[in-house]
Amino acid sequence: MRDLARTIIEWVDGGHRVAVVRVVELTGFGAVPAGEVLAVRDDGERAGAVLQGVLDPVIAGVLPQAFAGATVTAEGPVAEDQAVAAGLACSGRARLLVHPVAADRDAWVALADGRPVALASALDGSGHLIAVDSVGNGVPADAPAEVRDTAAKLLAAGASSRALVGDVLVDVWVPQPVLLTVGGGAMADALARQAELLGW
Repeated sequence: MRDLARTIIEWVDGGHRVAVVRVVELTGFGAVPAGEVLAVRDDGERAGAVLQGVLDPVIAGVLPQAFAGATVTAEGPVAEDQAVAAGLACSGRARLLVHPVAADRDAWVALADGRPVALASALDGSGHLIAVDSVGNGVPADAPAEVRDTAAKLLAAGASSRALVGDVLVDVWVPQPVLLTVGGGAMADALARQAELLGW
């Protein structure tokens, strides 16, 4: 996610219009990692992926609206053969949120800097709430209490996750730590194995 966030900021700073696609709800598909994001810039360049790209045709249909500044939802079913061909466990249905990178730019900057971030976005596009760090500092005091509390709890859990609070999508991204070992030996080997188990 850190590399994706850096790419998003690079594109925006380069003068491109950029839209991001986030998962709102899933039915089926088996296990899908939380926090998947697809970023698309106005010339078609892409970074990241959502559901192994199986809903890219649905996403393509709403991208022009996102590039024009609108926040839209898109949904679509995925048949068993399409899902398996894409590497998913089974068929399913997904609802996605597609929105421009504008008011939420600070979230991508913080994530690019390696900080945990919660991004809460109203599905109707009426606003974004950004919380940064593990205790939820930076959550605006006027944010709805349930959204604010959910963002703070998910950040405190220390793992990437997603929640739907009414009509607000709360995504939390926690960058994976990097462990650099210098030298070799039994201790370095043991540390490297533990880090690999943790997904570092």
